[in-house]
Amino acid sequence: MRRKVGFAAGAVGLAFLLSSCWLLQSFVIGDYTLTPGQSTKVSFTLRPMDPSLAVSARQFVIVGVSVIGLSGSDTDIGVSKAVWGANGKFGGPLQMASVDGIVPAIAPGDCAQAGLDFTDIAGVTWKAFVTPGNKSDKGKVEKSSVVDVMIKAKAAAVVAGRSYAIMGVAGMWNDDGDGIPETSAGSDDSYLCWGIGSGGVTIVS
Repeated sequence: MRRKVGFAAGAVGLAFLLSSCWLLQSFVIGDYTLTPGQSTKVSFTLRPMDPSLAVSARQFVIVGVSVIGLSGSDTDIGVSKAVWGANGKFGGPLQMASVDGIVPAIAPGDCAQAGLDFTDIAGVTWKAFVTPGNKSDKGKVEKSSVVDVMIKAKAAAVVAGRSYAIMGVAGMWNDDGDGIPETSAGSDDSYLCWGIGSGGVTIVS
């Protein structure tokens, strides 16, 4: 039986899973204390790992939110737009599209490294963003691409003193050409994760 992994207080240490041709070098939250209505960004830094490889596919990031200390996921932290190559590298800056179908399309084993599988993470509200076209790492190991995703503490919903786990997943979607995320078992689509990171924010008055 597959065991779902939940997140509780203290379970917000940064953890990276390495795979294939990109490396999730860092996952950073701009401001760890938010007032109601305040926005900040989470930044993924992706770096090519092997100069002999040049992976070309649609790149995605997934940001997840879960309230710490309470059961279930929580949507009091809004996740809005994402920008690929916010540092001007690898074709950026480029607006990424929100594609919710990515999350249910990822099957066990599609996004798993070092004993942690994306599909085992429970109690998290996810939002996925995808580049509009294929992006190659071009084997340029000396350069990196930064992906910025905006998050916001919803003024009418957040509670002072409450803390949230913020998770980030970066990976590749090899689309079969129809622009619709489908499971790898039922189509020619395939998925691969570059890493999973986590952090947290606290609401202050």
